[in-house]
Amino acid sequence: DLYTLKEYTENASHELQTPIAVIISKMELLLQSDCMNEKELKTISDAYEASTKLSRLTNTLLLLSKIGNRQFPEVKQVDLTQIIETQLSFLEDVIASKKISVESPNEAYFVEMNPYLADILISNLLKNAIRHNHKNGSISIKATDKRLTIANSGKKIEGNADDLFKRFYKSSTSDSSVGLGLAIVKKIIDAHNGKIEVESVFEKGSKFTVKLPLN
Repeated sequence: DLYTLKEYTENASHELQTPIAVIISKMELLLQSDCMNEKELKTISDAYEASTKLSRLTNTLLLLSKIGNRQFPEVKQVDLTQIIETQLSFLEDVIASKKISVESPNEAYFVEMNPYLADILISNLLKNAIRHNHKNGSISIKATDKRLTIANSGKKIEGNADDLFKRFYKSSTSDSSVGLGLAIVKKIIDAHNGKIEVESVFEKGSKFTVKLPLN
């Protein structure tokens, strides 16, 4: 049944974490070695990158399973404006490298959420807005009228915008993405009885609108 499948996914993802961590650790030691030629180092480096991506994937699948199994029951007042400012500070280097201008909310915006999942929700939405932006682009974040909107400049989304929330859907060829960021966003919002909508306009970019239960 569905519960058994979720439990299996969680257990499998959890059990994979330890051997993957061991593989990554051993490869880090090899990469620090002075006894390999350039070709051998390139081979180890490629395997290391693949292993770290596999680690991110298993961690993300484990998170998805835990959200689906309602393993984050604690809900309290969370100020999304504060979380946005904190997450933007974590991302300031990549924002600066792409010369993206950011407009963020000035006033507190409280919702009823699990604090840990609120961090992940905002982090994934901001990373998505940066990843699919262009150099000298912009991000506009507003928290008004019982909704949070995050709009970014960039290309229009190809195909059906709702497909973005499907697992492993990737609208870009980025090697750093495992195609689960927006699937997690949708799962978190569903778990809090909220809604998310996306609009995309040619030559203007995309806007994500999140509606969550307010305090």
